[in-house]
Amino acid sequence: MSRFWIVNKPESETIKRKVLQDLGNHNYKIDKTYEIKTNLFVYGKVDDNFHILKKEYFHALTISSVQELHKIIMEQKEEINNLKSRLNLIEDIVRTLSSREESVPA
Repeated sequence: MSRFWIVNKPESETIKRKVLQDLGNHNYKIDKTYEIKTNLFVYGKVDDNFHILKKEYFHALTISSVQELHKIIMEQKEEINNLKSRLNLIEDIVRTLSSREESVPA
């Protein structure tokens, strides 16, 4: 499939349309239907240099991506647990110091 610029001659409207099929003899099927038959001026270029992706590649890429995300999540969970432990330790120290201050007579 190619992309061409199409000029609708009566309205001189320029639009970009996708060519769905080459019908031969300079006739093309495009992705728009006109209510009445009209003269269209088509210009552009045919590009047959398409890149094809197979779903097998997506499967391998998805597995690799999920594994990488899982690794990141596990690292973040470990960091969260370490930070929670540090916070609990700091809270314990603050409680201990607070109770010492309360027990010291003024």
